[in-house]
Amino acid sequence: MSRRLLRLALLASTLAVTVHGVAELARVFPPQGRGAVELLMLGLFVPCFAWASFGVLSVLFGLLAAAWPERGSSPPRAAPDAPIADEARTAVLIPIHNEEPARVTAQVEVMLRALRASPAGKVIDFFLLSDSSVTDIWVAEQVAWRALCERLDAFGRVYYRRRARAEAKKSGNIRDFCLRHGGEYRYLLVLDADSMMSAETMSALIRRMEANPRVGLIQVPPLPVRRTTLFARWLQFGARVYGPLWSAAEAGLSGPDGNYYGHNAILRTEAFCSHAGLGELPGTGPLSGLIASHDFVEAALVRRAGYEVWLAPDLGGSYEQCPTTLIDFAVRDERWCHGNLQHLRVVMLRGLAGWSRMHFLRGACSYLIPPISLAFVWVMLLVAARDLSMEPDYFPPAGRSLFPLWPVHDFAAARGLITLTMAMLFGPRLIAAAASLVAMLRRGQLPVRRVPAFVFSLLGELVMGALLSPALMLFQATFVVRSAFGERVAWATANRDERRVPLGEALHRHWPQVLCALALGAAALLVSRLALIWTLPLILPLLASPLLTMLTSSATLGRWADRLGLFQVPEDWSTNDTLTVFDTRATLEVSAQRALEDRRACALHALSVVGSGLLRRLPKARRDELRRRMAAGKPLDQAELQAYLTDRELLLEVLAPPSSASPDSP
Repeated sequence: MSRRLLRLALLASTLAVTVHGVAELARVFPPQGRGAVELLMLGLFVPCFAWASFGVLSVLFGLLAAAWPERGSSPPRAAPDAPIADEARTAVLIPIHNEEPARVTAQVEVMLRALRASPAGKVIDFFLLSDSSVTDIWVAEQVAWRALCERLDAFGRVYYRRRARAEAKKSGNIRDFCLRHGGEYRYLLVLDADSMMSAETMSALIRRMEANPRVGLIQVPPLPVRRTTLFARWLQFGARVYGPLWSAAEAGLSGPDGNYYGHNAILRTEAFCSHAGLGELPGTGPLSGLIASHDFVEAALVRRAGYEVWLAPDLGGSYEQCPTTLIDFAVRDERWCHGNLQHLRVVMLRGLAGWSRMHFLRGACSYLIPPISLAFVWVMLLVAARDLSMEPDYFPPAGRSLFPLWPVHDFAAARGLITLTMAMLFGPRLIAAAASLVAMLRRGQLPVRRVPAFVFSLLGELVMGALLSPALMLFQATFVVRSAFGERVAWATANRDERRVPLGEALHRHWPQVLCALALGAAALLVSRLALIWTLPLILPLLASPLLTMLTSSATLGRWADRLGLFQVPEDWSTNDTLTVFDTRATLEVSAQRALEDRRACALHALSVVGSGLLRRLPKARRDELRRRMAAGKPLDQAELQAYLTDRELLLEVLAPPSSASPDSP
């Protein structure tokens, strides 16, 4: 069976299951209770149930596609010991924006040391591509880069540059590299500031690209690791247990029409630079302008050009770090929400592969379903209130029946629908958990004595999911509304530090959810006590959302769970340098103010400024004012420091020996 037929079977099966679910819900209504409100309820139920059905069936059909011998789920693999030609030059790109320089360079150092013993080491260069706007961080980046190169004798192997203008955010940063240096490298390997890849995986990716000239992109699913807050450990455990099966299913179903996550992937430079250029979405509406989630679109454009895009779940050694609190997760999710909704404007772009369009639709639906689900709950309460307040009409209009029409609810249909829904929600999780348990035991990654803790962790994962999902649903519903009304998402640096969310911040972020829970509870209580009981699984977590956010942001609780063996994954006790470097906690070793007093650091900065085209001349009055403030020992703010560090005359004064410092030249 071809992959195309499997996809058609998936869509047909989703339609069939959805029709069955809608029919079962319609049977629950009494014969005289199928008016406009019931039709609205059915209309809201359709996308929710179809989405759940599609998710479950995608896993099943994806695994079938992955197991099909003629098709496979990855491009043909190269021999693990195949030589890597000198021409296969690869640039590892690490875009950074106000990150901690010492932490980023520590990760580069680990990868570079590992590559020295790898065949790929001779063809790989690293590029730190900075768009940092904080002057202290900008200067610290230069110092950290210089220190790294001196430690490893890596000049000519590790490069640093900061753009004069940070246009188009991350996608523009990479595009700028392509325009300047793309012709020098056959492949680009993109990482995030908080992601890493092992030397073995880098080598395998280069070999696969060399063996498959029609492959334009290979994405390796990154595994979140080495966080200690309770929230992060919950995310890491879920990704480790469910991720392998879901990634295998996604790879099998997508085949050469895969997707791109924006990092931990290798790109064919010619394919990417020639065909994946992004413009802004036209107009002034809420979804216009720069595409926030550029990675999906870039993958679709590379595929449209005839190149294959693959997901490689069989390759390990790909890691990242996840948000450590529910609030930080939501901040990232809002950016993703806006970008995925923008994809609705490009889904009909001419020439796209059908499954590339499906990636766009799935991404958008993942954010549209939460507000629809919330509306379904409210309409369900409205139906219940209407049924309780209306007198039953036992006798239809004259001439239509000789017997009374009793208001009979089909409880068997209701039980069947609930059973089917529970099976769809928990069935794939149980299958994935069993598969992961067997795989970890077989590979020796999980000692037998830890199996009971693994089982308890599964139960804990389900409980935490039930407690946190309502808050996530409300966050996403809010994001959709904000995007619809044109609220722009700011480009902010991700918070990568572990922190305890204070009460004030938790209340500030969650008060709309608490208010929604109170309104929902009051409405349910007005309907009946039974309605209130049915909605408690939604109401109680929303009421407790500030407290839940505070508790799950605790690293102390995370370590306590670790001591109990809960949410442990094999990567937690690994001593591999690729993983332990994530434990680095670094601070700025040099500030911009100190750089002005350190001629060596200032000389390094001057070289960087000249090379990046950032050098300029300030007006004489402004220059004199900055000179007087420095001479008086007064600290400069960030804007003043940036002005000082980009002015030609002021830099020359700092670099010149004290006796030769001269006043302004005309």
